[in-house]
Amino acid sequence: MNNQKTKNKIEVMKQKVQLAIQTLYDCPPLSINEAGKGFYGRVFKVTLAVAPFVLSVKLFDEPQYMVMQASEQGFMHSLGVVKVPAVFHVFQTQDTNALVMEWAEGDNLGQMPLPNQPTRDAIGWDVVDQAVALHGVTNKTYGYLSGKQYPTWQSFYRDLSSQMLDRINSGSDRGLLDKAYLELMQYAYEHFDDIFSEQVVAPSLLHGDLNIGNVIVQDDAVSAIIDPMGVMWGDRELELFQFECSGSDKYDLLEKYFSINTPSKKFELKNAYYKTFAEANHYARIDHPQDDNLLEFLAQLERMIVKYHL
Repeated sequence: MNNQKTKNKIEVMKQKVQLAIQTLYDCPPLSINEAGKGFYGRVFKVTLAVAPFVLSVKLFDEPQYMVMQASEQGFMHSLGVVKVPAVFHVFQTQDTNALVMEWAEGDNLGQMPLPNQPTRDAIGWDVVDQAVALHGVTNKTYGYLSGKQYPTWQSFYRDLSSQMLDRINSGSDRGLLDKAYLELMQYAYEHFDDIFSEQVVAPSLLHGDLNIGNVIVQDDAVSAIIDPMGVMWGDRELELFQFECSGSDKYDLLEKYFSINTPSKKFELKNAYYKTFAEANHYARIDHPQDDNLLEFLAQLERMIVKYHL
């Protein structure tokens, strides 16, 4: 029954994609095939009889995320620093939120079978080169791309931490997180100044979700970095906990990255804070209860608090 419901839902979505393409390109698509699914929407590969001949169309459940990705991805593509697909159109009706983009040829690295070690190393270095290039783009102030700007990382991230903690607290009230874990995070926040006492190198450009699930590979090389979300000017080390998640650790991304950019003295403490707050905030946002993944992050945070005598 659930499979049939999913098939029916996808057919309805394909009709929306067809309408968007017909409207934008004045011709029907030759084919529409589901290509992937994420937290914010579902992606379809579309072929056409006219240029650009092949497209990526992402249907979003909520329009604000479509608008955000269109703006952020468009900005990143315009820089020409990393391999981010171009944004062609935003198509919006009463029941359709479609982002029409350049199609990235290749396979999703997070879904590929693990290659042999030499290939793994080559791909890993390519991913790291993309990250280093992205983080090499800097700004004068800190903050979300189109949001309020702050003079220091600490002032921006303190406000952001407070907002995340409010959401996590609300999630705990709904039974998503045990109160003991919430108290641990509140304790960490109370020691914010100790954790983030080091000066950040520069306001670096951050992708927002840079893990191997957002890397497309073709012929053992990165062909695209996809799905930026929450792009900001920030501490480049905020992005690095993603290098330990979702199978990214199998490519030794963190070690490769730090062979180029030296870690801060309190990196492991900051990293534990970053990953725990980001994941708990994400879970609260999508009404996901605590699981082994989040509990491991919380355990790491607790170990770092003890290690650094906070």
